[in-house]
Amino acid sequence: MNKIIVDEYEKNWNNLNALIEIKKEDAHIHLSGNNEITNILMNNSNKLTITLEENASLNLNANWFKEKINLEIILNCKSNTTVKSHCYIETDTHFQLNFQTNLEGNHNKCEILFSVVTEKEGNCFIKSSGKIAKNTKENELLEEIKGLSLDKPSITFIPELIVDSMDVTVNHNATIKCLDKEELFYFASKGIKKEDATILIKNGFLNQLKTQGGGKNES
Repeated sequence: MNKIIVDEYEKNWNNLNALIEIKKEDAHIHLSGNNEITNILMNNSNKLTITLEENASLNLNANWFKEKINLEIILNCKSNTTVKSHCYIETDTHFQLNFQTNLEGNHNKCEILFSVVTEKEGNCFIKSSGKIAKNTKENELLEEIKGLSLDKPSITFIPELIVDSMDVTVNHNATIKCLDKEELFYFASKGIKKEDATILIKNGFLNQLKTQGGGKNES
């Protein structure tokens, strides 16, 4: 797997296929052609802006495991772009993500997915913002979160839409579940301890996401 370190404020790539590590506190990358980012490594309080030039595409996967992080990611789409982004988060402390999608031109298609598992004292806060510019047409934006809370953690999801165009398709979906007492009771009846049952339920949740095309890497 290629790994690229971003230690400058601004970078330009064509047909990027790599894991990227952000060293700058505030970084801005411009992408053209067909791009795949296999993961994003960021430090606490990093800000990353990704701008897709006209006719560009991006397949973005970001996996963050048990890290105490406060991140901001801004995605700018010009025209005729295609984006599929999946952010997987597993935290047992505190995780905050501000993900903003700006559709600035026409004929953009964006699918933004979040998968969250919180455990122990973990808290995950996601603010997902979508902005569709005035006088644009035939844009599509889907935002979806799937969350699983273990023990006594919390997941907070705040969607925000600013739509200045009538010719747009926008959807928000959120599914957040806790441990099911009936499932735990079933496992207990089979002699399986709560700790082991929790792991089985968690793995089942992750396998479901993988089957649905989430592309989650095993932890």
